[in-house]
Amino acid sequence: MALPLLRAIRQSRPDAELTLIGKAAFQDLVRAADVADHYFALPPRGLGYWRSFYSLRKRYPDLYVLFTNSARGDLEAKLSGCRQRFGILRPGKRRLGLSHVYRPPPDFEENHHHQIELWEGFLRHFGLQARPDLLPLSRDPRSNTESTPRIGLIAGSENMPAKRWPVASWCQLIDAFPDCRFLLFGTPGDRLITDQIVAGSKAFHGENLAGTTTLSEFITHLKSCDLLVCNDTGGMHLGNAWGVPLIGLFGPTNPVRTRPVFASPVDILQPPGCPSTGGGSLSDLPVEHVIAQIRNRLASVALRN
Repeated sequence: MALPLLRAIRQSRPDAELTLIGKAAFQDLVRAADVADHYFALPPRGLGYWRSFYSLRKRYPDLYVLFTNSARGDLEAKLSGCRQRFGILRPGKRRLGLSHVYRPPPDFEENHHHQIELWEGFLRHFGLQARPDLLPLSRDPRSNTESTPRIGLIAGSENMPAKRWPVASWCQLIDAFPDCRFLLFGTPGDRLITDQIVAGSKAFHGENLAGTTTLSEFITHLKSCDLLVCNDTGGMHLGNAWGVPLIGLFGPTNPVRTRPVFASPVDILQPPGCPSTGGGSLSDLPVEHVIAQIRNRLASVALRN
């Protein structure tokens, strides 16, 4: 979700040299998105972790922008020796490690605004001029040359089990499309779920790729899909960033705040009676609703081709 804003910073300040700090696993993504000049991969935790941030002093950073909201991130910024450390200060919070803070307007209710709106207000407060660039990273994501429709599925969610649609529902979905090829995506921790889906489906045709791909390989497979059906996961945002049409299944989490942001086809499905800001149970989302939406999307793909 931060990619459109990083692109806006690029456009607003083309003279700036940007270093992005993040997990080592995301380095290929950042390189593919071309949103930074350098990437500083977070080292393993331990004493060397803090020394690595202290070593950033040798780069003489002029400005440190924190999208995060943690004391650890603020300490990392201070250790870098950067004198200008910008971040968001929410009511009732303390961020003593920052030199400059943005206070959201008193009437800004985060649950009723997308995360990107908060970040845009933060950056505009400190001089951002360009608008967030919401164009997908790939204009034509479809690299599937087969006549058989290819549907990607993300059935897991490591950080919050309540975000998972039941295994039985995924099996029914697959069995409703015997002429489609399915690609199951996920982390090694999701493999148990995807194995259960393959075993429980009567008509599974495709590949179970959970836990077997690098990030670059995951992106390549995503781009070959005609459609992605997924829980509220990071993979959902990744598919959206590359312009893959998707159906996002939201239950307890809030799509108003964290729905995909890139300008490609997105359908958000919630259980009947669920507030728009989330709070429902995904077990209450009928399989028939998801199947009907898949048929609608596949029909639009067929017309396009």
